[in-house]
Amino acid sequence: MTRPSRRPPEGGPSSRPAATRSTSRRRFLAAAAALAAAPLAGCLGGGGDTPTATPTATPTETATGAQAQFPDYDWAQLTRADAVETDTITMRGFQFQPLVAKVPTGTEVTVTNDDSAGHEITVPGLDVAETLDGGQSVSLTAETAGTFDYVCEFHPPDMLGRLIVGDG
Repeated sequence: MTRPSRRPPEGGPSSRPAATRSTSRRRFLAAAAALAAAPLAGCLGGGGDTPTATPTATPTETATGAQAQFPDYDWAQLTRADAVETDTITMRGFQFQPLVAKVPTGTEVTVTNDDSAGHEITVPGLDVAETLDGGQSVSLTAETAGTFDYVCEFHPPDMLGRLIVGDG
């Protein structure tokens, strides 16, 4: 007895909506690019294990950017959290700690994955998207004041956080 194929016919429509296919394709391509670049990382020199990104943002950036891009996350938890003045954000227990971090403009912020599982940090307002295996860190510097929400795309809806950048 032959089982019918669950795949759509070659060149035919997929059963998933176009937006879902596009998101899946982007995630696949991002993962493939990260895997392809990993062996080259040691060849690029610079020593140290901490890549540094220096993102730029417009002064009008608000928290709504990430919230609009990732509507299925539990953004309400940010309203219940107090801002903690720190330049270190830790991924631990499938959460960003602290939930809301605050730094002066121009401060280098280090994000470290203390979990054994891989995590990802996407900060749309700072054009940051980094995948971190357990024990890895990434540093970023926000040169413009604003409120920047971020997520781990691997672990919705609760793995999210907020970075408040400003001298006030």
